[in-house]
Amino acid sequence: MFERLVEIAMNYLGHIDKLRRVCPAKVVKGRKEDEGYRFLGSAGISFQGMSANNVGNAIVALACNLETELEITFIWRTRKGALYPGETARLRLSGKPVAI
Repeated sequence: MFERLVEIAMNYLGHIDKLRRVCPAKVVKGRKEDEGYRFLGSAGISFQGMSANNVGNAIVALACNLETELEITFIWRTRKGALYPGETARLRLSGKPVAI
């Protein structure tokens, strides 16, 4: 999902500098496949891998800036320290924009 949203954002915004302003992920122009970066050929950029929480934050930031409705369903892992082990939650965004 994140890769597709980055691709859509890059096409919509048209320039990597605009993408950097709205997406908290580390992105570079062109192919970079070291230091945890993955190339997204369809957008001509590479982005660095992130934790699940940071990916979630980036998805929300992109969706808000693209004025896109978004619904994410997730499940907490069943492990020690989990806030709600094994429970399911849903996050919905209305697509309200923030400044680019």
